Amino acid sequence: MNGPELFTQASALESQGKVTEAVKLYRTAAAAGHGPSAKRLGDIYAGGKGDVAQDYTESLRWHARARQLGETIEKKGR
Repeated sequence: MNGPELFTQASALESQGKVTEAVKLYRTAAAAGHGPSAKRLGDIYAGGKGDVAQDYTESLRWHARARQLGETIEKKGR
């Protein structure tokens, strides 16, 4: 399975409230070079979601990876 397919499956799981399972797929896709998956991981960790706790360090890490993969990350509060 490629990044976009994993992202689609992860998004479906996330919308069903299965955030932990979605994070696993997002991680696999991001590790394979899929920028939108890395960005989504950063977003999830930024605020926490479902049973995934807020983690600023993880959020920054995944947003940095998303930038490396060509994604635009908007800074909040500015």
